[in-house]
Amino acid sequence: MRSRIAVVMGTVTFAGHVAGRYGVADVYGSHLELLEHASVDAIVAPQPFRNHANVIPDILRAGIPVLTEKPLSLTVREGGKMVRIGEKSGTLHMIGYHKRSDPAVEYAKLVIEEWKASGSFGEMQYIRITMPPGDWVSGAD
Repeated sequence: MRSRIAVVMGTVTFAGHVAGRYGVADVYGSHLELLEHASVDAIVAPQPFRNHANVIPDILRAGIPVLTEKPLSLTVREGGKMVRIGEKSGTLHMIGYHKRSDPAVEYAKLVIEEWKASGSFGEMQYIRITMPPGDWVSGAD
């Protein structure tokens, strides 16, 4: 199977640029076009969570396992609908949590870049950071 890229948010021009850079064979203008024309084992659908309710149900109905980032949805009603569709189709919707935008991670990245530029720690080959979850509900309202 060849690698594929689907554009859910953004432009086909941007997708074409990414596809060219990484040698992706096919570019689709929407998730529906991908579902209609591609044969895939699973889909990673990174997008604003506000859009999950517009895209994920179609993927689940097609029976294709999907990975998105948290949170599941903007509302409990939308989340419940996606859960029911996944249960009915027997399809997995996995939710990951990436801390790329976390202020602590952004700060750590800045410090590491400074260390690398200064060479004060020699040639860096590996850095591992473990972060506790903290107060994950802070500001949730």
